[in-house]
Amino acid sequence: MKYPAHWREVSGKISYPLALGKTSFAPQHNLEGYDYVLIAAILNHLEEISRNDARGIVFSVTKQALNLAVGFEIDRVASVVLKGGWRLSLDEAFMAMLDACEATNGHRKLDFEIYETDQVKYDRLFGLAQSMGWL
Repeated sequence: MKYPAHWREVSGKISYPLALGKTSFAPQHNLEGYDYVLIAAILNHLEEISRNDARGIVFSVTKQALNLAVGFEIDRVASVVLKGGWRLSLDEAFMAMLDACEATNGHRKLDFEIYETDQVKYDRLFGLAQSMGWL
């Protein structure tokens, strides 16, 4: 989290335990530029999961987050690529997130920004998004 000092406030508003593949919604008052935080459970350390299952989890949490945003009339959602560490490649995770966006009711009302700070990775993702007609 970019603002580690606010983690206590955010984590205090999450209903634990947050099951694998679920998303939690927390209103914020002290995060500059953000009114809400969506927390997605994509990591599992108890058992190994298949790549297909990992992709399904990324799809599910992204779709849940975007549906929550639409339901609360949030017009902008920002995220990193949810690849779950080593569980999915950058491209697999990115594609799962785009598929979830396409499957979200009302997704055209959202400005969904997926961030990548590494320029080489960003360029690759930008090319993928362009090739699929997202840009």
